Amino acid sequence: QVGDADTFSQPVHLKSTSHFVPQTIGFSWQYAFSRGTQITMGMDWEFWSRYEPPFLIVTTSRADGSRSETVAPSVPMKNTWNPRFALSVPLSSRWFSSLGYQYRPTPVEDLSGETNILDSDTHIVSAKLGYRFPANAVLNFPVALSMATQYHWITRRSVQKASTEQVGSPEYTLAGNSYLIGITLETGI
Repeated sequence: QVGDADTFSQPVHLKSTSHFVPQTIGFSWQYAFSRGTQITMGMDWEFWSRYEPPFLIVTTSRADGSRSETVAPSVPMKNTWNPRFALSVPLSSRWFSSLGYQYRPTPVEDLSGETNILDSDTHIVSAKLGYRFPANAVLNFPVALSMATQYHWITRRSVQKASTEQVGSPEYTLAGNSYLIGITLETGI
């Protein structure tokens, strides 16, 4: 449309990759002490090399019968190892707390290209305080209610652009922190 008038009508075929979760292989080791304290260590191998960024691919026919299709942006990605550690401590028979750490390296191989991706390695520290409700007449199964928080420390990174015509050229610095606070409700039905 131009303004409120239809100026062109052409059937198209649309494909979208609006959400992506990498395939993951995880390894965990857990040790429980006699008083209920638990240590968990793990490593996840995430397959980011198959990543497709969110975009629409539009395919249509030209007047001469040939096909025309939008081109997906090239974002070179690499698979990553993500180590993690957690410590869970019971405070009483019902109250519990936990602390955790995870390192998430960026899967992006090159930030200097036209895609202008904002990403860097991230250190994630988490804490949780919770209370376990036993099974009762209202709920026939146990429930744990927790207050959880996370702090994300994004590693400072200097992004140098490959061309002076690109946004952010000749370079810019990416750094930052984020805080998350939430409530979780867990059950073992």
